[in-house]
Amino acid sequence: MREFLLLAVIVVLAIMAIMRPKIGVFAIVWFALARPDKAAWASGVYPYASILELGTLIGSLKILEQLTPLWRSPVFRLLLFLLAPILLSTVLAVHPTLCYTYLWWYISCISSAALIPLVIQTEEDFRSLVVIIALSIGYLGSRFGLYGILSGGIRYSGGYAGAYSDNNSLGLALVMGIPLCWYGKNLIRWVPVRLGLLVATFLSIAAVIFTHSRGAAISLVAAFLVILLHARHRFFMLVALVALTAPSIYMVRDSYFDRMETIKDTETAQKDESVMDRVEATHVAWRIWKDYPLVGVGFGSFNEQSLFRRYADPGTGAGSRVIHDTYLQMLVDSGIFALLAYLAFLCGTIIMLERSCRRLKRAGSPLYQCPLAIEASLFAFAVGSTFLTRITDDILYIVLMTAASWLIVEPLHLESLREQQESVEAEEGAQLLEAGA
Repeated sequence: MREFLLLAVIVVLAIMAIMRPKIGVFAIVWFALARPDKAAWASGVYPYASILELGTLIGSLKILEQLTPLWRSPVFRLLLFLLAPILLSTVLAVHPTLCYTYLWWYISCISSAALIPLVIQTEEDFRSLVVIIALSIGYLGSRFGLYGILSGGIRYSGGYAGAYSDNNSLGLALVMGIPLCWYGKNLIRWVPVRLGLLVATFLSIAAVIFTHSRGAAISLVAAFLVILLHARHRFFMLVALVALTAPSIYMVRDSYFDRMETIKDTETAQKDESVMDRVEATHVAWRIWKDYPLVGVGFGSFNEQSLFRRYADPGTGAGSRVIHDTYLQMLVDSGIFALLAYLAFLCGTIIMLERSCRRLKRAGSPLYQCPLAIEASLFAFAVGSTFLTRITDDILYIVLMTAASWLIVEPLHLESLREQQESVEAEEGAQLLEAGA
């Protein structure tokens, strides 16, 4: 019954997307991040995402004139630049057939995300998009955080679904959502939603703590650092972040600090099987890359996994054959040029958002929080993805394409501000002339 109800909702949204494609974009984002199919116990029963994408794509055909700003978007061009070495690594792979499934997932992921800057090109729509992203991730963070708190503290060893497949992936995704919830509450006037996003921030932080993920803990610190550096009153912001974080850490303090101890304590880390497995996998990855430095062994990690045992030290027992590092995985799979393109894509977008934030602050616009929220989210990912492989992560490309959308919206917003300031100055000048006369 649940799957039929969800299917009906998806079909209605897809039909609405044909008439108003931005509804389709909002629906795609909601489905990818909130995963209602998992909540309905209907994962994989029907192609829900494909139905939404088809409806949105059909609806987008009538707004093709908006392609010009999209092609001019530096973020979108960086995405296309990244595709070239990835496709080349697929063609020249050790076993090309092992790349096709993964490549299809990747192209599907970035194609649906690319609809965001194509459709969302106004300030009002952008505000709505950020709030929907925040609510979607905040919903999951609230579920896991609330259950953990009501349980008196808990340790999540598993994940949820899709991009949240294990505790580390779940933790990183929730960290990316925290700055979006924190700043998203200021982008909407409806008080219940603002309060809901504030509560979601607190519960998402709790959920991240309860995953006991070391990578998520470090990425949470990275997100907090960006928020603090841009805060007007840093001391009060620090107090607020501590107040939001301390209760959940206190609830699981013993197990949590024991887990975090392995980050800096070498002796403790050597006793941790997962840590040693990651270290060995890193050594193996470097050996593989040295033999395939330019185009890698083939996009998608399946080629790397098939070669793993050949390069592993005998008797080490490196078990998972998984490289727990997005950057190293890209290097091994697709070569040095793909890694450089990926770094340019991710880090370049973060830099552009930082510059946007500064421009808006100088202009006196409160919307500086828009690029700041996305910047903090992407910076958290950039740090946290050094501890796990997240090349085809839905949330990453949704946030990146949201950044592309903002960089289309920002010039229009600044132009509107200038016109308002000129209008005010002209009115004040006229008043002065009248007073002088």
